[in-house]
Amino acid sequence: MRKASTLFQVLGLGLGMIASSASGKGLEELADKNPETAPPDPVEAESETDASKNQPTSEATESEGETTTVKPSAASSALKGKAFLFTSLGWVRASQSGGNWSSSGFTDFGFAYQLASISTSTNLSATYRYNPVAVTGTVNNHSYRGVWEMHNLGALVRYSLTKRMSAVGIGELGYLRSHLSPTDGLTPESKAVKHGLTLNVGGGGDYKVNETGEFTVGPRLYLSLGTSTQVQFGITVGFGF
Repeated sequence: MRKASTLFQVLGLGLGMIASSASGKGLEELADKNPETAPPDPVEAESETDASKNQPTSEATESEGETTTVKPSAASSALKGKAFLFTSLGWVRASQSGGNWSSSGFTDFGFAYQLASISTSTNLSATYRYNPVAVTGTVNNHSYRGVWEMHNLGALVRYSLTKRMSAVGIGELGYLRSHLSPTDGLTPESKAVKHGLTLNVGGGGDYKVNETGEFTVGPRLYLSLGTSTQVQFGITVGFGF
């Protein structure tokens, strides 16, 4: 009886060892089939490595972004610090021979470009100034009203007095074209309309509103002789590029 019991114990121990071994092999097979625990495929791992090499890093991208600069165009470089626009508003006294004329105000609009620096404090610019003047007058007892348009080409010399103050001298040769209409209903006389050349000289000053000098303001005084005689005084505002 004891021998039979011992035999059964030996058989039970052997069956337990066999079951334990089979269970371990089954778990290993399941682990191999699980994609999370399975070892990486060599082909896929190599592809991922090549892709990571070809992908730029964020540091390289940021570095390229920092070093990239946009160069100004040739036109922008040519205008920077040399070209400026200006406009004026002021009082004028205007007249022509052969009639009585009057005008109370004038405006102008112009462009200037620096040609040369004569010295560290003096520079020379070429200018164009469009200067219309509204006028009223009488010629041989006929009344007229209209505009004298003047197109002026000239030169401007600017001399720096201080860091922000400059003195300005101007010389111009202009062409005046008269646009008149009678106000009394009578037929206009041809001699009331006069076109021709004018010689203009002027001067004044500029104050740099900002440190870069791109915005200036200052007084101007012009004297015109020729087809018309004019004295103009106004305030000029300049805008640099």
